[in-house]
Amino acid sequence: MSTALTLLIFGLTLAGVLTRPRGLSEAWFAAIGGVLMLAAGLVSPAAAWQVTRESGDVLLFLLFLMALSALVDTSGFFDWAATLAARAAKGDARRLLTLVFVLGAAITTLLSLDTTALLLTPLVWAVASRANLPLKPYLFACAFVANIASSALPVSNLTNLLAFSAIGDSTLRYALLMTPPTVGASLVTLWVLRLAYRREIPERFDASAFPDPLDAVPNLPYFRVTLIVLGLTLVGYFAVPALLGWPLWTVAATASVALLAAGKWLRRVRARTIALRGVAWSVFPFVIGMFVVIRGVEGIGLAAWLGGVLREVGGVTLPGRLFAAAFGTALGANIVNNIPMCLLSLTALAAQGQASLYAAVLGVNLGPNVTVVGSLATMLWRATLAQRGVEVTPAELAKAGLLVTVPALVVATLLLWLMLTLLPG
Repeated sequence: MSTALTLLIFGLTLAGVLTRPRGLSEAWFAAIGGVLMLAAGLVSPAAAWQVTRESGDVLLFLLFLMALSALVDTSGFFDWAATLAARAAKGDARRLLTLVFVLGAAITTLLSLDTTALLLTPLVWAVASRANLPLKPYLFACAFVANIASSALPVSNLTNLLAFSAIGDSTLRYALLMTPPTVGASLVTLWVLRLAYRREIPERFDASAFPDPLDAVPNLPYFRVTLIVLGLTLVGYFAVPALLGWPLWTVAATASVALLAAGKWLRRVRARTIALRGVAWSVFPFVIGMFVVIRGVEGIGLAAWLGGVLREVGGVTLPGRLFAAAFGTALGANIVNNIPMCLLSLTALAAQGQASLYAAVLGVNLGPNVTVVGSLATMLWRATLAQRGVEVTPAELAKAGLLVTVPALVVATLLLWLMLTLLPG
């Protein structure tokens, strides 16, 4: 009876998160699912408190990263970068696609994939519209790079942060292992995109339609401080945990405070209000609710069953285990969304060691480019485009997503195998 009830609550929670009836936030359904698990006695209050406490560092990092992204946005950085890409392309439409992809990869790596989906996508839409270019190739580039480039650093994706705690590696070793697979997958994706849309993308566009990039900057001193803070933040992600032993959220917090102070002194704006409005507060009940729901699912042995299936498929060899973990979690992410799939896989693959957990990160990040519910970033991307009258159907996304996902994940897994061989734990 408890097994059936757990699966029912899990299924209803996922259905609510993925379909969002009446436009309600996915946080409502995750939180209700967690409450139902508690009310039914499927998860104890002590266990719920434990998972909430264990996710503290992740939640604090998300809080400060969202505030940081909002402050960076108010500096004009994203408008400047998008205009710079348009000017740097010098009228070459194919080069513009490459530059959009590179810009998306940089923003995703440093400020997370959701920032790319929410802030870069509308700017790329504006650039492509202004240049009279076909929209879909450039907009798909935003969606795909948000997911595919989000594995390089622990800070690039919520799934990375969740896995990073379970893996237990340093930021440096994580980056050394995951950057080559991320770069390889990104290059493959860009090549496939350029090949797939070679007939749709014209050779030239009018670059003179775009102003000087600095025209998008409302306050030059604040913009310069923002660039310095972003550079120091990247360094801090590696240096602070290694030298001081402090968690990653302290780096994002310091950067946010620095831009808050700069905004007050240099721009005379209410930077604190901007930072608070930039925080998607619903993410916190969503994450905590999903933690509790997954804890209930773990209690009936579903995670153990999944681990057994992946162990059987992968066999005893390292490449076999890596491919089973990567493609198994990618398939699951496209069905149930990458965040619950990540939580399940961390328990399911824990006994198989770090290598399988790293492969699972690739699967839940690179995999969800096929279905519209694969990742929250993809869902945000579609919603952002819908606000601008651009509809991307599930069939369109699946067709383009399958083209890029399979080769990208194959290359990424092979490169992870290589890096694990060169840098054994």
